[in-house]
Amino acid sequence: MDRMFLKTRTCPIKSSCDAEQEKIDRFNSTIGEWKGFNCDRCKNRGSIAIKDKNGKMAIEPCSCREIRKAKKLIKESGINNESSFADFKVTKNYQEAMLARAKEFVADPSGKWFYMAGQNGIGKSLLCTAMVNELLSKYVPCKYMLWRDASVKLKAVVNNAEEYMAIMEPLKTINVLYIDDFLKTEQGKSPTEADIKLAFELLNQRYCNRLSTIISCERSLTEVINIDEAVGSRIYEKVGKFNIYIAKDRSKNYRLNGGK
Repeated sequence: MDRMFLKTRTCPIKSSCDAEQEKIDRFNSTIGEWKGFNCDRCKNRGSIAIKDKNGKMAIEPCSCREIRKAKKLIKESGINNESSFADFKVTKNYQEAMLARAKEFVADPSGKWFYMAGQNGIGKSLLCTAMVNELLSKYVPCKYMLWRDASVKLKAVVNNAEEYMAIMEPLKTINVLYIDDFLKTEQGKSPTEADIKLAFELLNQRYCNRLSTIISCERSLTEVINIDEAVGSRIYEKVGKFNIYIAKDRSKNYRLNGGK
């Protein structure tokens, strides 16, 4: 009798739990219409149903929202936000070395830095963007920063602490930050004192917190060290073998050589 009694008491509770789980499963099986990234977790709804502490259905944002934001920033910069390693054409030994180092970095970027320097047209931005897209596909939080645009905005609000930190803090704390065209200036001009101060604040914070950083730049790391040793030496220490510099050579500019 005791067993029969226990069975009849537990059934309604189990039924209630099953009904709640069915609601969750039904929501999570629905296909959404969000664009820009194909998310297997939320099926492009942007949200996931879970059980809260009371066993009831609750809705929480999917982590793909941040990935979509990162891809949107890259797209707005004018770079192909769908770039992949397959898009990087390898016909020369130096290109093969660039690609190999990039793939090695994304296999385990934890705490590492990557520095790619050289003239326009060697595929720096394409390869770095492919690296970011590869990491985003693994749900690694990344943020894109176009140095010229972001530095202008930050310097314009430097005296407004709230606005300044609203821009700077996410750059300091994101798991992986890609800085495109680092220290880019008008032709022939050196970075200003304000540029150097900004670079040091951002990179020193990421250096201290061991956060992964990808940097593309026209200047070699030696040139950066000569401009400011505090900034350059931090990059030098962190990049190790991921320091790539392609010396200037017009024949290496794929834009001038039919994409070769």
